[in-house]
Amino acid sequence: MANRYMELIYVYQSMLKRELTIDEIQFIKWIVAKEFDHQGILAADQTSDHSLQDAPLLCETI
Repeated sequence: MANRYMELIYVYQSMLKRELTIDEIQFIKWIVAKEFDHQGILAADQTSDHSLQDAPLLCETI
């Protein structure tokens, strides 16, 4: 999770060619938390009878 967080910070800083603001870093933290939560939902679905096709997907917009 920490690796993904640092990766997104680097990507956004490179894209914007500047340091990120605290609000932007908080937004990235929220994105990573949602991705991590989503991965937990998928793992739970794989061990139950629920179909993975019904699980919501997150899109990355970079």
